[in-house]
Amino acid sequence: MANARYIAATALLKIEKDKAYSNITVSTLFENSDLTPQDKALASNLVYGVLDRKITIDYILKKFIKMPLKKVAPFTLCVLRMGVHQLIFMDKIPESAAVNESVKLVKNSKENRNAGFVNAVLRNVLRSENLLPEGNTAEDLSIRFSCPLWIVKEFLSEYGTNDAIKLLEESLKAPPLTVRVNTAKCEKADLIKAFTSEGVSFTDIEKEDALILNRGMDIKSNPQFKEGMFYVQDLASQRAVSHLAPKS
Repeated sequence: MANARYIAATALLKIEKDKAYSNITVSTLFENSDLTPQDKALASNLVYGVLDRKITIDYILKKFIKMPLKKVAPFTLCVLRMGVHQLIFMDKIPESAAVNESVKLVKNSKENRNAGFVNAVLRNVLRSENLLPEGNTAEDLSIRFSCPLWIVKEFLSEYGTNDAIKLLEESLKAPPLTVRVNTAKCEKADLIKAFTSEGVSFTDIEKEDALILNRGMDIKSNPQFKEGMFYVQDLASQRAVSHLAPKS
């Protein structure tokens, strides 16, 4: 049986090495695995969590690794990033599991000689305090909120420190899973009726051809999705088209 952490590490390696699209990579690996829905959720959280927090995670790793990160064996580096993410940002993962499962991943890989190295680095992270800068300089905020420095500088210049921090805080929150009704196929009421009959959890967005779904839903296996009755699209993207008001 496939392991959620192994799938996540494999996805991160492909994204890093081949500059692959994260959503396509994750979807393809899921299709070729026998992961349970819970394992898929864990793997997704690991992949997207590491990608979202990469600047912060690498800053922490550099405190405990003397060589440049680009010289660390690629699979080992992906596992280390996942390990730090679990230790620092995933409260529901036991610290022992975050370390031990990371060591096990590397031990069972072609880079098995690095298992002790992974164990040492993650245990040093676990024992340390004050890992992140607490100031509000552009550099500090870039590290703490894992945002490119040039964007942080733009935020500070345009909005000031307080509003810039609010923007950065919001940028790390998981967006809702919003879908757009394909009105060429059905009416919104038809999709609501179908979801209700199947027990799909959703929130209606009035005055929009949109619904917010529970993030635990398996979109690809949903019959209405297969029929083309809706597709995933962020509400901001939907409203941009609405404001543009394109003609036929």
